[in-house]
Amino acid sequence: MLKRNIFLMYAISFFQGMVFYGSVATLYRQACGLTLFQITAIESIFSVVCIALEFPWGVIADRIGYRRTMLFCNLLFFISKIVFWKADTFGAFLCERLILSVVISGLSGVDDTVLFLSCGKQDAQRVFSIHGYFGTLGMVIASGCFSLFFSENFRAAAFWTVAAYALAALLSFGLQEVGAPKAQSLRKQLSSFRPAFLFQNQFIVFLLAMAVIQEVYQLMLVFLSQPLYLQAGWSTASMGAAHIALQLLSMSVLFSDSITKRWSARRFLLFLPALSALCSFLLAFRVPSAVLFAAIAAIQICCSLLGPLQTNVQNQSITDENRATALSVQSLFMRVIAIGINLIVSRISEISLSSALLACSALCFISLVCVVFWQRLPMYRRKK
Repeated sequence: MLKRNIFLMYAISFFQGMVFYGSVATLYRQACGLTLFQITAIESIFSVVCIALEFPWGVIADRIGYRRTMLFCNLLFFISKIVFWKADTFGAFLCERLILSVVISGLSGVDDTVLFLSCGKQDAQRVFSIHGYFGTLGMVIASGCFSLFFSENFRAAAFWTVAAYALAALLSFGLQEVGAPKAQSLRKQLSSFRPAFLFQNQFIVFLLAMAVIQEVYQLMLVFLSQPLYLQAGWSTASMGAAHIALQLLSMSVLFSDSITKRWSARRFLLFLPALSALCSFLLAFRVPSAVLFAAIAAIQICCSLLGPLQTNVQNQSITDENRATALSVQSLFMRVIAIGINLIVSRISEISLSSALLACSALCFISLVCVVFWQRLPMYRRKK
């Protein structure tokens, strides 16, 4: 076990969670003169570029090494925050997002790979849980600091975010390489991108389940929860308090490993989509405010607990030596599914909020069915 790597990754996660302007990112851009259309256009471009760069970055990471990839991307992450801090035009904010797309696609799978190869397989989910906890802790502290010190000065919030990311970039220099870069032919690496790779051992069924439910979590927690609060007649102050409470509940990620070991991964993977489906179904109807918040809170906890378990299952599924390439292929598939889910639910939400919530419940049920099917496959049983 490379303990130094693990502790450094925890610290990097903590500092990169400290986005002091996170709760007002849209207002920040609007204060600089951007319209909502311009903001959404930039985000659309960002998503497309991330998808385009996902697989090439996996190939590059396997060739140059995971430490160099982490170091380059974290330095670029730091630069993107400087650009954001100084940005005041559409072009500048677009530039920041394009830099960030390089970073996000570059780090995708590589940070998990560094953690997975730095610890024993039996400790992997616990390490992923703690890594996620530190990222959430940084986010919670940053949100508190914004409310106390920066609520009237968005630029100051952006500056201190730059400082936090500078520390994360500096810590990256202390990482040790895990495994040796592979001097392979490009053709051999590209073999991981064949459609047959995704269908190997029918693991694509698990990826489909996770892509569906993770996108439902994103839709429920980011986009559909606020209209629900408004529908229930909540004040802005109540919404703010709920947001802080949900951030604190997301720290439940720390307990993912211990609960999984107590229940078994098989049962836990069945329970989380089932509970999410039930909560989404309840929210489709008029319920008291206490039930409304309890259902949203349960979805937040499910989202937090599932993350480390999913990451661990994905890493353990890989037998190919091109680990970053394989994870990039998985991520690319899941991103495409997520975009489709997003478009479908967004379209349904234009009909009615209740219809969108019922669709989310149905999607959680579909995810549950996929997990059940995957667990009944012969390859899964042999691993057990």
